[in-house]
Amino acid sequence: MSIVTVVSIIIKFTTMTIFLQTLKAQHFLDNIHITIAQIGSRKISGADDYSSQSWGIFAPNLTIYGFEADADECKRMNQNLKERNIRHQEKHIPIALSNTQGKSQLYVTKEKACSSLYEPNGNYASRFRSSLPEFLTLDYISEIETTTLDSFCASELIDTIDFLQVDVQGAELNIFQGAQQIIKNSTLAIQTEVEFAPIYKNQPLFADVDNHLRQQGFFLQELKELVWMSKKSFPGLGYNKTSLPPELKAGVPQHFSGQLLWSDAFYFQDLLSQPSSVSPEKLLKQACIADILYFPDYALELLEYLTVNYGSNPQYNFTEVINIGLSILKGNTSNNVAELTIPQSNIPNQGSAAQHKLKIGYVSPDFKRHPVGKFIAPIIKHHDHQKFEIYCYGEIRKVDEITEEIQSSCDHWRSTFGLADAEVIEQIKQDRIDILIDLAGHTDDNRLPIFFSKPAPIQASYLGYFATTGIPTIDYWITDHHLHPVDTEEKTSETIWRLPRCYVAYQPSPEALEVNPLPALSSEYITFGCLNNFSKLNPFLLSLWAKILQALPQSRLILKSHYHNLDDPEEKQSVELFLQEQGLNLEQVELIDSPTLAEDYFALYHRIDIHLDTFPYNGCTTTCDALWMGVPVLTLAGDRKIQRMGNSLLQAIGLGDWIAHSPEEYVNKAITFAQDLEAIAQLRTSLRERFQKSQLGDIEGLTLALENAYQQMWKKLEQEKIQPLESGDQQISAMRSQTETQSPLNYYSQYVQKNCPQITSEDCDQLLAFADNTNWNQPTTLREWNNVAVIMLIEAEETQDIAFRKQLLNNAIAVLEQGKAHPLAAVHLALIYSLIGDYSKAYVLAYSVFVGILDPAFRKTASNKGLVYLPSTARTLLNKAEYLEKILAAENCYEQILFLCAEVLNLSQPYFYNASGQDTLQLISQSLATSPIVQLQLGIARFCGQKWDGIFYLLKAHQINPNYAPSIQALYLAYRNLPEAKAAEYWLQQGVTHFNPNSPDVGEWIWTQARPENPFTYVPYDNLILTVEANLKSITTAVLLAQGDWFEAEMELWRTQIRPDMTVIDVGANVGVYTFSAAQRVGETGKVIAIEPFKACVNCLQETSRINQLPWVKIYEAAASDHCGSAKLSLHNASELNEVISDNSPSSDSANTVTIQCLTLDSLIETENLTRVDWLKIDAEGHEIKVLQGAERLLTEFKPNIIYENIAGAHGSNGAIMEYIQAKGYQVYSYRPYIQELVPVTDANQLNSQLNLIAVYNPNK
Repeated sequence: MSIVTVVSIIIKFTTMTIFLQTLKAQHFLDNIHITIAQIGSRKISGADDYSSQSWGIFAPNLTIYGFEADADECKRMNQNLKERNIRHQEKHIPIALSNTQGKSQLYVTKEKACSSLYEPNGNYASRFRSSLPEFLTLDYISEIETTTLDSFCASELIDTIDFLQVDVQGAELNIFQGAQQIIKNSTLAIQTEVEFAPIYKNQPLFADVDNHLRQQGFFLQELKELVWMSKKSFPGLGYNKTSLPPELKAGVPQHFSGQLLWSDAFYFQDLLSQPSSVSPEKLLKQACIADILYFPDYALELLEYLTVNYGSNPQYNFTEVINIGLSILKGNTSNNVAELTIPQSNIPNQGSAAQHKLKIGYVSPDFKRHPVGKFIAPIIKHHDHQKFEIYCYGEIRKVDEITEEIQSSCDHWRSTFGLADAEVIEQIKQDRIDILIDLAGHTDDNRLPIFFSKPAPIQASYLGYFATTGIPTIDYWITDHHLHPVDTEEKTSETIWRLPRCYVAYQPSPEALEVNPLPALSSEYITFGCLNNFSKLNPFLLSLWAKILQALPQSRLILKSHYHNLDDPEEKQSVELFLQEQGLNLEQVELIDSPTLAEDYFALYHRIDIHLDTFPYNGCTTTCDALWMGVPVLTLAGDRKIQRMGNSLLQAIGLGDWIAHSPEEYVNKAITFAQDLEAIAQLRTSLRERFQKSQLGDIEGLTLALENAYQQMWKKLEQEKIQPLESGDQQISAMRSQTETQSPLNYYSQYVQKNCPQITSEDCDQLLAFADNTNWNQPTTLREWNNVAVIMLIEAEETQDIAFRKQLLNNAIAVLEQGKAHPLAAVHLALIYSLIGDYSKAYVLAYSVFVGILDPAFRKTASNKGLVYLPSTARTLLNKAEYLEKILAAENCYEQILFLCAEVLNLSQPYFYNASGQDTLQLISQSLATSPIVQLQLGIARFCGQKWDGIFYLLKAHQINPNYAPSIQALYLAYRNLPEAKAAEYWLQQGVTHFNPNSPDVGEWIWTQARPENPFTYVPYDNLILTVEANLKSITTAVLLAQGDWFEAEMELWRTQIRPDMTVIDVGANVGVYTFSAAQRVGETGKVIAIEPFKACVNCLQETSRINQLPWVKIYEAAASDHCGSAKLSLHNASELNEVISDNSPSSDSANTVTIQCLTLDSLIETENLTRVDWLKIDAEGHEIKVLQGAERLLTEFKPNIIYENIAGAHGSNGAIMEYIQAKGYQVYSYRPYIQELVPVTDANQLNSQLNLIAVYNPNK
């Protein structure tokens, strides 16, 4: 223990983990076990208690060994652990460690914590001021037994010490010398105290320790807690000011330094120097340790390496973790809720693309000799500068020829090097950029923080990064259809914008050589090659190459290594060993150093017959180089952009047969192509000409496609946006007359009392005292901007004027954008996104806020509170009457934010029952632990996924509120499903005791009146009683029981647009959530036709119609299709996923299929004597196009409005329907709830994120 700690001058550096919480929440840490050895483990300060720091997140998979020579101290610490009832394994061992086994002398000092195996250097210590000489005074010398850490670990069968912390007063090197084996085999990081001056006689100093650890393969990351002391004659305290607590700083001069005596040194095993020989689990462990020690840069490097090289395995795909962490690091939210004065933001350039040149801004650190620079330079040159004004914001340290080319091609060059983010943001605003394009992503020297402030109306990511940025203010990710097919499952915070062609084009290097004849024709053996970055090589990929070479024993493989010195025998041997371990025969492999000259690099292609692309990180520039040199490239396509670059490039040049879609196909294609020399020789001679005529060689075509995309983005913005007001004053003055006749705070007080009738006016005034000083007319602080926006949100909810609601909502967005550096404003912004259906953007923003404020929230950091708005939507977790008062009475702003984050995360995750939804609920439960609704949803979600621990959460919901009807009904259904008849009967009787036919809440308990033998149960729904399947695996049953209403945003449109007398057809009615919402609204003078093929659901439909007395609902037990007759229905656990299949389907003869009747919608015209059809809803799990083909006459005669399922389970988005109904004169829209707005869908780019779409007949088409 350091002397500074002993004298209570303690440096406690507080760390906030950046990635760890997300890794934990997403279950990446479930199988990670961390072992810590703490040598010198005397607990003087809580800061030294590892289990109470961030390490505790690994519990119970955490083991801590403490070593302390003082037996009494060990006994005290172990007893303390028993009393604390810890969740991990920890014990303290009374052993002295050194570099030898046997007797050693312990020099016991007056201050016991300063005792050492080395004699105190009293004469040296006496030269310094402070209590140092006194503490180092020798008391006595004791003979003790010592052993080594290696010996102890061997005797105790300990084979792993992940993290080693050493604090033994000058004897640190002794410890390391006695631990060489365990350190070499397992240790990932070390924290050790090091001395820079001989406080003890003959002790090793920092240079000795540093040299030893570097020889063991470690690198020094940082020195922290540096301690200086002044000489005796110097007045004052004698400690460096940076090492003092605040209360002692005042007496120390600013310029004071003194002599550096000791510090803590942090070392990491250099795993990335030879990453291929290290397991991914080890790399993940080290990333976690780096994050805990607050070295997020190194943690990020490790997580990115794992994602790039092992990301095909979901266990090591950390894209989302990285994005959330980076959003925290780069200022998406602020942990400091200080009252900051902010300037009025400039309003970006407005007006249509036709009225002015669009101003395009490209931001990049790579406007230089770099792949991005080489690809973007010709695009900038070929832009139509009559229609587009091009700005380049370059983070360039050193100008080269490509920089100069870009500077001469763009209209305006702006150097950002050396400028603060705020300065760059201000420059972009002054330039009035319309569309700002990031070309770097999270690569070195990026300027992503400026994008958080959204200095341009539209922002997009293009070219320079392999994944989503995770930044909610970036609107689009520009790719193409081959990189991101419409059914892509890659998660993005941006909307994917697909160009109609390959998203890159290639300008050949002037150093490229002419194409030569196929080398195999003269060598008589095939030569494969891979000139991609050597770091892209991984065991999985090399195992495929080994299979290829084994099948072709005469073949050869050329590999280029940039990162290894192949002239060094040891380094070359290490690389060769790595290749051998993956099954490669070194006699077939030629390793070459990366050429220095470009001509020599291109000459390598003269020796290669077939280029093998890497996986999962495909090549781009190298692939283009190879194709230009006449060398065909074989690629393996995956399911993310990073794995589909080769697919995009080869499709663009017409080499689709060189794309493999499985590892087996990759190997087989390589072998097959290699055996047809004549074919690849002909291809080689024609490839350059083919390249020049293809999309890859068409730079002008690419530039035009980008320009068209920019114009479409701008047009879409103009269609969707509500024009913002031009100043803060005007925004505030737009608040309606309610706030003109009274103060905004009084208006808010009325809102509180209306929703919380138990609160008196006096109590409300006391609750809202924190907002008394808000400057409503000219807000200048972030918290005030939040308060102003909250008033707007309340007015938006209360108004029935949808146009005015949209205006208020847009004004609130504009205000919150200015104040979102405050996390309360940021989460209110996320709340708006969730209300209007932009769930992805809402989730990313709310999640980053949630993670970012966990630390100050749980430390109860003081912060000024703000006003809070809770919505009144059906799916809310936070009942206003119960929670609004709690939030306003919270201890601080962070507690308020936790509540609101929970609500936004809930609203932005409509599918609570899937894996992602369950993860979100687990996160929410941390801040709403006493909410029965959260426990109910968790229980139902787990049970839906056949996880029987769902019962635990249902019981917990009942325990929190024993009178909560949904939890009792859910327990009844859960035990019924298991089946556990006695338990089910018990919970049914519990429900029966609550049933009172005269009670206002009779609807919640009506389910107890269904006979147990019935296959259905009842739930209250939309002011009636709905019959649903008595099965928690039914999505409808689960959703209505857990949330009280149907989750699809389009239900709001359905309910507001269906009116009396209408005729409505519901295809794929299931149990009738759409059917009976429509039935109530059309009334007995209207008609609703429900078509459902599954018998159990038909029974439910009939029962609901009976008990609610709705004779105008006509139910058909059939499937709608393109013919009348019969069909086959494939059955699933959840009836909502049942699907009509063709006779030749692989599952058509399965036991899980039944034969059903089918009809056409056209046949209903006569059967039902239809004279009108106003609305048609189709949910047929991929069979929708057949339904429409059987409705030709109905569409032509009645032209109904249509709601149809766009994304159906495994079928992906349904682009064929849009094309079909557009040909019938329909315009397709997506729906934005809350503001009740239809947004035109103009191309396939908009399909992927839309569960349902709306089609309206347009007579002008």
